[in-house]
Amino acid sequence: MGGGGGLTAAVESGILNGEPVAAPNMLYVHTPVQLIQIVNQDRGAIGFAQLALVEKTNTPELKTDRPFEQVLYLVTFGEPTPAARSVIDAARTVAARNF
Repeated sequence: MGGGGGLTAAVESGILNGEPVAAPNMLYVHTPVQLIQIVNQDRGAIGFAQLALVEKTNTPELKTDRPFEQVLYLVTFGEPTPAARSVIDAARTVAARNF
């Protein structure tokens, strides 16, 4: 699997000043759980994961001097269904609490 996706892009822009992640033996995994397992097995490994998962698994954490975030968008084709609207409203409520 290649690329790294949105979290890698957030790290590149938020921590590496727009530079690409460059490391020997880079490995891309399919799930966040796989990432945590690998980091916990290899003392030399470093990974980029969601804070909640890191905390839940008691994985050692490197803290930065400032938080960085990955912006996510909710998109629907046409008007949202009532179920989709409830997800959108819930996401807005959580986002408003964090600011």
